[in-house]
Amino acid sequence: MDSISTIENLEALLKANGIGFTAQNPSGLDARALDYGIRGLLFPSFDYKRMGSWFLSSARPGTLSLLEDSFHLTYNLFRLEGKAYEEMRPWLEERGKGDSQGCSFVLGPVLFLPFAKDDVTAVMKELHLGEDARKDLSEFYNRIPVVPYDFWNNTLSCFLSLLSGHSPDSLSLDRESLPVMENEERKEEEYGHDRFAYKTIEERYSWENSILEAVKRGDKEEALRSYSLFRKYRLSPRSADPLRNRKNMAVILNTLLRKAAEEGGVHPYHIDEVSHKFALQIEASLSLEHIDRLSRTMVAEYSALVRECSREGFSEIVRKTATYIDFNYSRPITLEELGNLFSVSPGHLSRIFSKETGMGITEYANRRRVQASMQLLDSSALTVSDIAARCGFSSPDYLTRVFKSQTGMTPTEYRRKLLRKK
Repeated sequence: MDSISTIENLEALLKANGIGFTAQNPSGLDARALDYGIRGLLFPSFDYKRMGSWFLSSARPGTLSLLEDSFHLTYNLFRLEGKAYEEMRPWLEERGKGDSQGCSFVLGPVLFLPFAKDDVTAVMKELHLGEDARKDLSEFYNRIPVVPYDFWNNTLSCFLSLLSGHSPDSLSLDRESLPVMENEERKEEEYGHDRFAYKTIEERYSWENSILEAVKRGDKEEALRSYSLFRKYRLSPRSADPLRNRKNMAVILNTLLRKAAEEGGVHPYHIDEVSHKFALQIEASLSLEHIDRLSRTMVAEYSALVRECSREGFSEIVRKTATYIDFNYSRPITLEELGNLFSVSPGHLSRIFSKETGMGITEYANRRRVQASMQLLDSSALTVSDIAARCGFSSPDYLTRVFKSQTGMTPTEYRRKLLRKK
């Protein structure tokens, strides 16, 4: 892997996890980006330029330096010079990064353990801050990513080894040499003393709304991207039990997503199936990791549900026809039956349904049948013949043919794939 690909992959990995990746530019380092402006808020006369200069002077080539500052935030610093820098120089200069000799990088901040209420109190005492700073500090720590120490250290060492061609040295920096902060009275601003907290909560709600808007459109990629950004902001615990707390958050997410799907034009019948399934899975979860994976799966599946089942923009006759098929797919449905049911000529119904949905009535019915058969293949031990009969296919062979045309595999192959995953 070349140096440019290595640094791009490192940047993508950190940003995907909400971790800062700050590179030096010709005029110095944007130090305010290193703490989201919390020092400037708590100490209005704080000198960020001086802080940026300190970080730049502390970054050394071939060394992965670590700093834990007075806020108990952890940063890692390194600098590219020589051959590694020359290889990357055009790429960095194109992005306005580096100087004539090299480029320094600051990674973080991160926490290795979540911050509790007592931890916030200890920081306030250490920095001689009043009670009016608590809300800002609490929300600040809620937005700092928490990563396992070994994973963080080993990952950065691996990337730096690829960049420099050898294992980096390690160096712990003395936080006492950081620019000092002189306490003074905080200024009342737009939101009073809790300005950081208000802004952080606004940002969190903005990303939450972005998730729901993307789900309403059936845009899975955008919904997952917004969810990843939303996850940067940890919510204050509502329960003393971490697993129960995470389950409660997942239940809330399930409720919000089902409302977004409804606003996206999905019939409540489909929403209830998905919502009920996830409600059971949430309560059955035994680990925080499973809840996290499940929450991401919910965002993806509700988005797919809107894309597949939305009635948004359909005429009343097409909505009624689609809904009728959804409830009666388990038996044969003819075009003449639908025409008689809705008092419209079969030919006209066929044309308007195809125009609005982009598929014929038979194709729509078979899509619904394949969806139902996939659920049975996953959740039951029924034979393919029994599933074909339950899902409205005239024969197992017809089920297999339609199933493979839509999924690229036979029902038996699909079931084997599910079993391997389990």
